Amino acid sequence: MTHTTEQILARRIIKTLRCGTANAIAAKVISINTNEAEKRLITLSQSVLAGNAKGRIALVEGDWGTGKSHLRALLYGHLVEKDIPFVLANVDAKGSSLAHIHRTVPSWLNLLRIGAASGLRDLIYHEIVPRRETVVWTSSRHDPFAEGLRMALGGDSFGWLVALGHFFEVPDSSYQHEKALSLVLSCAELLASVDRGGIVLLLDEAENIDKQFDIRGRRKSYDTLWHFVQHPHIIPILFVTRRLFTRIKADVEVGRSYGWRNWTQYAKSFVLSFENFEALQPPLFTDQMAHSLMEKIEKIFSTAYGRPLTKLTTESVLNHWKQTPTRTIRLLLRMTINELDILRQNGGEF
Repeated sequence: MTHTTEQILARRIIKTLRCGTANAIAAKVISINTNEAEKRLITLSQSVLAGNAKGRIALVEGDWGTGKSHLRALLYGHLVEKDIPFVLANVDAKGSSLAHIHRTVPSWLNLLRIGAASGLRDLIYHEIVPRRETVVWTSSRHDPFAEGLRMALGGDSFGWLVALGHFFEVPDSSYQHEKALSLVLSCAELLASVDRGGIVLLLDEAENIDKQFDIRGRRKSYDTLWHFVQHPHIIPILFVTRRLFTRIKADVEVGRSYGWRNWTQYAKSFVLSFENFEALQPPLFTDQMAHSLMEKIEKIFSTAYGRPLTKLTTESVLNHWKQTPTRTIRLLLRMTINELDILRQNGGEF
């Protein structure tokens, strides 16, 4: 049986939604009342192209399953479509720690994406970041990132270990932090010099800063984030739960009580500025929005499997969903598609 392009796309969307999440394409199709937050994130991310990113940061705040990942997927799709350089990474207290960024930078530079291509090495190889202009840029600089690139582009493969941060992964010591951080800052400057703007840094689950072993790790994380905020070619966008707000409020109280002893000016500036950062939230999910979402899913499902379905017991699904402890949108997605899958199985192949 031959399927149309529309059917194939619809099936891919349904497969994604079965997991309770949405990629950029699926998020666009099922979006409800997200225009305002999406527009603001797009406007903010585009400012990196103008070179005026300094001081800009946004927080996308909400509990698990309330729509943060949906907004992230929408923004992801826009960044890819408009060829805006970005990195999407999770934050934790170990391998992706902002306090131990020497562990993180190699992954970030390999995740750096412009359009359909990703990884700094491939971006240069495919001339998305022009090789000749990159060589010229490195000739006037003497930081580790530029020196590593100069070696790599000159034929010494060891240079990539330096430029991509692998050279600073071991030993796993704190003195590697500043060297690795400088690679990210310099990479953003390279992108600006070749008219690519800089880097939009999407940090998911950033509330995991509070999982650092103690306040020393949190202070280091705050210091790192303020370096990004103050950079003219980097815009950090943090996807967080309310937990981060509570943690930072407590750390401010501790910092003040001890006269900010052992705090860097960058870390102190970050926590004191935190309450003034732009905070966006997914729209409050109402019963009407729940009905609209289920209608959209049913329409996609019908497109995917060949004929309209009219047996979905919407109210029954909604009633069961409302009885769950969290009532997350993610769960409603999975429950709706599960019901449609059962109906399809009972009705035979479409």
